[in-house]
Amino acid sequence: RNGYSYRNKEMYTVTFNQNLPDFGLSFYLNYSRRTYWNQPDEDNYSLSLAKNFDLGRFKNLSLSLTGYRNQSEDYKDEGVYVSLSIPLGNTDSLNYSGTLGSHNSHRVGYYGRIDEANNYQLNVG
Repeated sequence: RNGYSYRNKEMYTVTFNQNLPDFGLSFYLNYSRRTYWNQPDEDNYSLSLAKNFDLGRFKNLSLSLTGYRNQSEDYKDEGVYVSLSIPLGNTDSLNYSGTLGSHNSHRVGYYGRIDEANNYQLNVG
């Protein structure tokens, strides 16, 4: 940012990861703090939840939600990242990923296999 060269001082990271098999859920928490000699300190937080589930005739869907916040004295970026994968048969899948917050983006993709050696992927974003 701002063309400055950062001079790192220290970095601290705390992570927690837990699988909850009874609920088919994974939970991940991350916090890190970076300090610099010549810039304001930075704090980064993220909380993720992931779940595999069935919905009607669709089996083994995968949903992931991640909330994040990156901030310093003069900067803040926060939002939610969403990812959903829907298997279509044995080899094809429909995928969505999006970020909502300080920077919005959306992408929808289709992945398919032609045979053992060939596959394709189409994405729109």
